[in-house]
Amino acid sequence: SHEVVAPVRETTAQVLGIASSHLPVQEMLQLQGLFLKLLSSGEWQARHGGLLAIKYLLAARQDITPEFLTALLPHVIKSISDDDDDVRAVAAAALLPVSNTLPEKVPEALIFSLTDKLWTSLVVLDDLSASTSSIVTLLAELLKHKHICNYYNSGSSGDSLDALVPRLRPFMSHTIRSVRKDSLLTLHVLVSIHGPWVDKIAPLFARVLYQRIFLETEEQFYPLITKVWGSLFTATSGECRKKIVVDHLP
Repeated sequence: SHEVVAPVRETTAQVLGIASSHLPVQEMLQLQGLFLKLLSSGEWQARHGGLLAIKYLLAARQDITPEFLTALLPHVIKSISDDDDDVRAVAAAALLPVSNTLPEKVPEALIFSLTDKLWTSLVVLDDLSASTSSIVTLLAELLKHKHICNYYNSGSSGDSLDALVPRLRPFMSHTIRSVRKDSLLTLHVLVSIHGPWVDKIAPLFARVLYQRIFLETEEQFYPLITKVWGSLFTATSGECRKKIVVDHLP
């Protein structure tokens, strides 16, 4: 990982997370006010520390109220596009502990705003970005929720899936193994819901997946690559499959 090492902030945030498990709701609201002050600071270290505190609090308090999350989430979403890459990294990581329950606890508009932000972030990430791993992982976790996938598949989003999904391609050969895995899982989830857009991205990803079989250094990824390959071809039309094969014949 390329994320900044901040042992004092990290340890303090962990202690706060543990201590928060004993706090009543009223004092949790006071903590929320402190977090928001840190996130609005002009110093990146303060914003980074505030997001670390949020991360461990959310991990420790799975009983967190929808009202608390709804008030906090817009500020975390804003931090995902922070000027500092380490702040962006911990902003996405802060939501991972609640990624399974978040879509059921906050308004859909906020969730879609979050996933839109994550898709947009993929455009500016590279191998050296500290935020790559947490952003790709969070996107993969959120897209496991069927209604979020359907939001993009139905065309309700401002961007079509045939424009968004190719943004995953660079991360399938990323140096961090978890990034490669999560990008493959995200592609699998999306093509499994089918749609006419799949034919548009199939030639690109058929080539990428074929290359990954030969270039992937982790043997345990081979079954996943094969699974995604199968899902991709199942979701494409017969004409598209024929074109992919013919175009690659010598």
